[in-house]
Amino acid sequence: MNKVDLISLIQRFPSSTQDEARQLLTLRNQYPFSQVLQGLAARACSDHGIQEHAVLLQEAAIHSTDRSVLKEIMTRRIADTDNQPVAENTIVKQSGTSPDFADEVVEDLEKLKHAKETFEALFGVDNTGKPFVIRERKSEKGKRELLKSKRQRIVELAKGLSAAEKTIESDADKPITKKTAGKTQLTDPLIEAIKTSRKKIKPENEKTKEQIEIINQFIKTKPVISPATGTTEDQPDMSESLRSGEFSDHIVSETLVEILLKQGKKDKAIEVLKKLIWKFPQKKTYFAARIDELKK
Repeated sequence: MNKVDLISLIQRFPSSTQDEARQLLTLRNQYPFSQVLQGLAARACSDHGIQEHAVLLQEAAIHSTDRSVLKEIMTRRIADTDNQPVAENTIVKQSGTSPDFADEVVEDLEKLKHAKETFEALFGVDNTGKPFVIRERKSEKGKRELLKSKRQRIVELAKGLSAAEKTIESDADKPITKKTAGKTQLTDPLIEAIKTSRKKIKPENEKTKEQIEIINQFIKTKPVISPATGTTEDQPDMSESLRSGEFSDHIVSETLVEILLKQGKKDKAIEVLKKLIWKFPQKKTYFAARIDELKK
């Protein structure tokens, strides 16, 4: 249906043919939010007994902003069509609408109106498409309590802010002590013992003065004595393994492969990579690629 046909149909509405009704239905499906097409399609399909006319009427009621206009479209009587051209092989309905059918349409419209009001009440939408604003009626006492609670909240926030500022200022005034190895200088018991004994020692000769100077210099350079590291007895002797050429499972690693490659021992590196495949099966592809690369 083109523009001229649509204008012609509107001008002689509600008179229409069955072919025009189907064209209106197609046009309405293309533009579902057009209220005019919704109403025209519902009326034309209803006049010609097209099967889905009841569904079309319900959808037209949902999209309609004014139910009275939709009611006028659905109940308008067909004008005298004797002087109007009628397409061939079409059946022209008798003018007028039976009272029973009009009452049925009005009843359907009332049901749709009730359904729409229920929908609007459930989902909070009014006739203008804007959401309802549910306002609770509050007494003067409730308003005062709400205002009081807001003021208390503001006062509490202000107090918390001032307390936080005081805490920051007090922290800024404190001297910053340097930390070494996770311990402050003032909490090291060994340094405290050295300082205490140094105060008690009175230099008697040059040798004693020299020892005190050595202690003072030690305190300045190394104020904290780091804990002794574990002995190397439990650690694997990699140099011994490199000399012997035999590598146990706990020694093999990618670092060992790099060391062997730097020494030019490709065969040993390939053996270590094969052991790594068994040790780390999730990296099998990577180690296999390295082996192929070394063999080339």
